[in-house]
Amino acid sequence: MISIDKTFSGVVIVAPIILGAFLSGILYLLEGFSIPLTIFQLTLVCGFIFFGLKKIITRDISLEIYGLEIEYILFLTIIFLSLIYSPDRGEGLFYSVRYITLLAMTYLIYNSINTISEFRIIIVVVVFSALLVALKSIFDTYSNPEIIAFNYINAGRKLMRSAGDETDPNRFAISFAMPFMLLLNLVIVLKDKKLKTVLFGFLMLVIIAVLITYSRSTWVAFFFASAVAFKYHKKYSIILYVFIFSLLILIVSESAQTILVSIIQRVKDIFAGSSDDSSNIRIMLFIGGMKMFFDSYMVGIGFHGFSTRFQEYFPTQETVGVYEAHNEYYRILAELGLVGFVVFIYILAKVVKVAITTIKASSGIENTIATSLFCSLIAYFIFFMFYADMLYNSLFFINIVLIFTLNKIVNASKNMQLQVGKATN
Repeated sequence: MISIDKTFSGVVIVAPIILGAFLSGILYLLEGFSIPLTIFQLTLVCGFIFFGLKKIITRDISLEIYGLEIEYILFLTIIFLSLIYSPDRGEGLFYSVRYITLLAMTYLIYNSINTISEFRIIIVVVVFSALLVALKSIFDTYSNPEIIAFNYINAGRKLMRSAGDETDPNRFAISFAMPFMLLLNLVIVLKDKKLKTVLFGFLMLVIIAVLITYSRSTWVAFFFASAVAFKYHKKYSIILYVFIFSLLILIVSESAQTILVSIIQRVKDIFAGSSDDSSNIRIMLFIGGMKMFFDSYMVGIGFHGFSTRFQEYFPTQETVGVYEAHNEYYRILAELGLVGFVVFIYILAKVVKVAITTIKASSGIENTIATSLFCSLIAYFIFFMFYADMLYNSLFFINIVLIFTLNKIVNASKNMQLQVGKATN
């Protein structure tokens, strides 16, 4: 039994899935196929196989749930009912299966990780995986003067990046939400100066990787999520360290100076109030979403029907070929109606409640991790005000299940302490 537990341990099952979720953004196994095979897909399938084998060998058919089952079933019921009248049933069915697969992944992780030692290893895997991707991104940019010059000339509006949906600069940038918040919170609270220095270096690598994506939506999301972290810990010295480190980099690197100029221009665009194409199109997408909602008598136009129906309100010439929703919240409202939107918001609110409960119930390093996961959740919530596809983001779902898993471990630890206390009395 011990050998089985080691062979099919929670870390063995979950760690490759997390690594695959990060690496899938930069590497495809069957690139060029209509549905490319990613490392994440492969590791997820292997994870389910290993988990199933463990259950069969140990003859344990039990399955833990984390309290969102009724909400998930209700939300999925609304999705499948809406597919009856959706203008794009085929694509809607495909993405509903994708959503269900990610939900299944959350239960796989939740049932695989049961101890705090396993959970800490998973957190290390999250940071390690992100560092690998960050280093590759920085190396590809810094070692190629053409990329730096191109991004400088275009002020970040267009990026030279490898092909593939997962390598979209904005989605790529938000993938660092968890590792960024974990490193930030750890650097804030740790007292060991050597470890703090190492983690600070890792944090700067992640910050650089996020900056060179020129993703304003991610910058805004990380800014507010970081503000929550600073407010919670009430320690701000790290801001000075980041400034000093950045100054040193700028002094020794001309490429960094060039990149900084384009980044500053990109930041100015956020506050300039200029009516560029991106802003105008986002406004039209919002107006289109509201029209769909009211024209459908608040029932919704059907799951994944936004893009098809939007073109009936605004021609593609007017939106420069953009017709995908750029906000997850009005997309859900337009596609699933008022009832679907309320259930969707209730699910998110329940996740927030569990995250806050875990922070209050934990202490020490677990409290820091719980705070980090809550901050990264906020970052995701803000990011998806500018982009859709929340229901298909693997790292977002990993963030959610890690919150529930940590809550389970913290509660189990407290219950054990109470039982020991009663026994000694």
